[in-house]
Amino acid sequence: SLVALDDRPGVEMGYAERVIWKRTLAEAGIAPTFDTRLMAVERDGNACVGVFQNDLTGRELRLRAPQIIVEHGTTPADEVFHHLKADAHNAGRVDEAAFLAGTPQSAASARDRDEGFALYRIGDAMSSRNVAAAMFDALRLCSVM
Repeated sequence: SLVALDDRPGVEMGYAERVIWKRTLAEAGIAPTFDTRLMAVERDGNACVGVFQNDLTGRELRLRAPQIIVEHGTTPADEVFHHLKADAHNAGRVDEAAFLAGTPQSAASARDRDEGFALYRIGDAMSSRNVAAAMFDALRLCSVM
């Protein structure tokens, strides 16, 4: 079984990629259940019972399985960012207005000195994001510098 809190998993994927994973599930006889969250896992001999609740109806669903795999994103891989930000002339800060407008980062986001390097946190250093989102952030930051 595939149970997901999202109403449309893979929404960030292109149509062709979504069709591939949906076809793979259908070929394996797996009917996904959406809008449903894991509430608890109970032991039943050598198996597990997942206790789920539908967010829309409140209805409980219990599924017995040999194992339950939970995916809930990632923790940002931001150790390098935090190590470097004290030495960056912008202290790792982004001028959000300039970023959204597609204009160069302003001096307001920088410290008093102009030497050194600018540091920006993008992609998985910020949150659980895909490669395309990180590349788009880098493009918006670097194409106007």
